[in-house]
Amino acid sequence: MNWEPIFDDQPNSTIGDIAIAPSDPSVVWVGTGEPNNRQSSSWGAGIFKSLDAGKTWTHMGLKDTHHIGRIVIHPTDPNIVYVAALGHLWGANKERGVYKTTDGGVTWTQSLSINDDTGVSDIAIVHWAKLTKGLPTTGDIGRCAVEVFRKNSNIVYALVEHSTLGGTYRSDDKGFNWTRMSDTNPRPSYYSQLRIDPNNDHKVWVLGAPLYLSEDGGKTFRQDRAAKIHTDFHAMWIDPADSDHVILGSDGGITITHDSGRNWDYVNNIPIGVLRNRVRHAEALSRLRRFAGQLFLVWPQRQLDHAGHLQ
Repeated sequence: MNWEPIFDDQPNSTIGDIAIAPSDPSVVWVGTGEPNNRQSSSWGAGIFKSLDAGKTWTHMGLKDTHHIGRIVIHPTDPNIVYVAALGHLWGANKERGVYKTTDGGVTWTQSLSINDDTGVSDIAIVHWAKLTKGLPTTGDIGRCAVEVFRKNSNIVYALVEHSTLGGTYRSDDKGFNWTRMSDTNPRPSYYSQLRIDPNNDHKVWVLGAPLYLSEDGGKTFRQDRAAKIHTDFHAMWIDPADSDHVILGSDGGITITHDSGRNWDYVNNIPIGVLRNRVRHAEALSRLRRFAGQLFLVWPQRQLDHAGHLQ
């Protein structure tokens, strides 16, 4: 398996989501800005599109969204695209919510706007109706994730962030009514990612610092399927033709399993990394910036004090 970088020459290298058009794999969309928001999150510059499988890119707007959490492309018309935008992390702004284009990104319509302080991090259904039956109705609801079962769109799972009633929820009627299956929802403000097995609606994966797997519809979860590989999981793909074949993305890189996580192969020929050490000298900081420019910058530019510490 070989890899080729296709986005290194673009002005922003922090990625929120990538989507390939189901009807034309040469059409690729990239939403920039880290969607797992925390004090060190890097913001993006909007959304980009390629019509030649990543050889060239065009900036298609939404620059002030800062963080794009999900892109959904229409299954038969690649010009229809939905974008979940979180907006500014540390303040209010208008360019957040859900955006829709019907002309391949030439123009955008804000199809869901809640207020200037509320963004959207995930999309699975694109008909807007506020859902309440079986969900928390009092107190603040934070970041949520949603996933529709591939073989039966009546079945929907959600992760809901709430102070007392947060957890994993399931609906069997397209989201009109919900049942709280368990309180499993690890660090929702940072993760909030779940996947339903494309062939088994009772098999559910939840991503977090450990990897969670349920085989009873979210009632109980085990945490031993990825115990021997790097933690902090943020991305997962399940092969529709073989549910045992899973590709997992974490802070440690990419790992692949062919037996539902009992054994993993680490992909060690792709140059990625996470920079964590504190930088104490201007010369070292300069070298790190040149290095990180090939990958990603992990902090805003700041000055060094007399002791070499970042201010």
